[in-house]
Amino acid sequence: MKEEKGINIEEIEKTSYDNGYDDGKSDGKYEMQIEIVKRLKKANIEDNLIVEITDINPLELKDLN
Repeated sequence: MKEEKGINIEEIEKTSYDNGYDDGKSDGKYEMQIEIVKRLKKANIEDNLIVEITDINPLELKDLN
């Protein structure tokens, strides 16, 4: 029946895995960025410099205050 409908379970699994992996990498990168921002803020680095260094959105930076 799967073949009749053109459904390839292996391809769906691979695509789902790849998407999940990419999401995980993106989430990890964001968490790392937030940790760096927190440390820079703790070191009394100016907000505009933190934005330049980390490429964080200034609105997100404001939320971390």
